[in-house]
Amino acid sequence: MTNRRLHLPAALLLVIGFAGSSPAPCEPPPPGDPAASVRVATLLPYVGDAVSRADTRLVVVASVAPRSGAPLPEGVLDLGSPHAPNLEQLALSRPEIVVADARFHRSLTEPLSGSGARVVLVDGSSIESTLAGLREVGAAAGGSQSLDQLVETCRQQIEALRLADSPALLPLFGAPGSYTAITPRTWLGDLIETLGFDNVAAEVSGRESFPGYVQLSDEVLMTLPRATVVLVTHGSPDAVLEDFERKARQGGPWKRFAADVIVLDPDRFAANPGLDLPVAGAELIELVQAERPMP
Repeated sequence: MTNRRLHLPAALLLVIGFAGSSPAPCEPPPPGDPAASVRVATLLPYVGDAVSRADTRLVVVASVAPRSGAPLPEGVLDLGSPHAPNLEQLALSRPEIVVADARFHRSLTEPLSGSGARVVLVDGSSIESTLAGLREVGAAAGGSQSLDQLVETCRQQIEALRLADSPALLPLFGAPGSYTAITPRTWLGDLIETLGFDNVAAEVSGRESFPGYVQLSDEVLMTLPRATVVLVTHGSPDAVLEDFERKARQGGPWKRFAADVIVLDPDRFAANPGLDLPVAGAELIELVQAERPMP
């Protein structure tokens, strides 16, 4: 079994020319000043990243961490869990705009707006909806030409990565003892299709823990054609890979997929990377190409 950990070669850094860091919070803007800063809080780390890159007017004042234990930029208040954000910290940050996910946070709209902030619900389930959501955040702040330009550059870079052929992939999200098929109704599944891969689990149906992530049974796995497995995890990739190998040694349908397994870096692929979607796409292509040379 192949276990390839992701790295970011220097060449892939050329895919994206974005740079920036999150500024410290500032005072509320004077009324009527179009050039004044706009305070943004977000439950979606990729939104905070994009806002910080795009426009010095858009100041991230509170966010959830991109992953467990990861530090936030200096001056940005930690909102804790994206599923149960700390509303006291949110109020302390005095945001004018709060950005949340339309699928998971709609029921929180009222408490998130308790401080008087405007709540912007965006959809991160596909490439286009992710980019449209970033534009919407800019529009809510009175317009951001720089954010619009970064979004358009991101779209063009993804299109430029599209493959000439259609290598077969089986994308799985794994935890020890549980595997879900990643369908095109997720940002990663949509990226896989947009890049030109053939997602052999695209039409799989069944119980979904989260929208687009379908529980994968042995019976369903038996119906799928052979493909390179790309495995995404939360937590320890080693533990998940060890469990996958154990299931393969037991025989059955898992054994058919044991020869070609690529473990993706959870820091890049476990959550929507926003403006770094082209970087994720380039990394995925490089790893699959190393596993299975393509023309």
